[in-house]
Amino acid sequence: MDAGSDDSDKPVSHQGSIFKRLTSPFQNLFKREKLPSISWDPSDIYDFTHTNRGLMIIINNEHFKSHGPRPGTDVDVENLKSTFTDLGFDMQIHHNKTYKEMMKIFKSAAKRDHSQSDCFACIVLSHGDEVRMIDKHRPDQLERLDVIYATDGIMFTKDIIQQFSDLKVPSLANKPRLFFVQACRGSSLDSGVPLPVGDLDMPDGEMPRVEVSPCPLYKDSLIMYATPPDAVLLWLERLHHNMYNVNKME
Repeated sequence: MDAGSDDSDKPVSHQGSIFKRLTSPFQNLFKREKLPSISWDPSDIYDFTHTNRGLMIIINNEHFKSHGPRPGTDVDVENLKSTFTDLGFDMQIHHNKTYKEMMKIFKSAAKRDHSQSDCFACIVLSHGDEVRMIDKHRPDQLERLDVIYATDGIMFTKDIIQQFSDLKVPSLANKPRLFFVQACRGSSLDSGVPLPVGDLDMPDGEMPRVEVSPCPLYKDSLIMYATPPDAVLLWLERLHHNMYNVNKME
């Protein structure tokens, strides 16, 4: 080998074989006919050219009358504040609010004029749980509902989201509403399940399927939870951050 030559750019034979083995299940997909190009209807794209990005409300409940505290949650708030400030949001941060105080905050935000805003966002960090109530449309069945804890009681998650419907906030019509909830949604632990990987050409009847329960659809709303339904949210106090943590993007 000549002095000064560089082998760093030469291919390593075993790397090619490993890559082939890893990608072999997808080869048939790559060989399929090219999909037709998609033409976008401008009406399907949100308008993010308004004067303001929008209002961001953060409710951070750490101390409660009937539950233990949530130490470390302030770190999450600082990270969220940094990230969403960089994204141009007008921040409102509220700590340790009662049920009435939380509803007052949401109703006040709903009364604002959002006509010059791109969107609206809300984050709630608190304890949470689930309740089962008789479904008014199907009296023989129970409806599962998520709840969030105020410092003095509970509120239904859906009651927060419904405060910002088109009917109640016309200036948010056709604009995205973003809701992030960091709270438990039950008491079960999600231990996970094996995820089988099959051939992409396997008949549909043989592919593994996951049953998904119907959930309410809220127009122009993105609703993100830290946990799946029925599950408890685990967080590590010693690391001073929760599992659902939005870190500042470099």
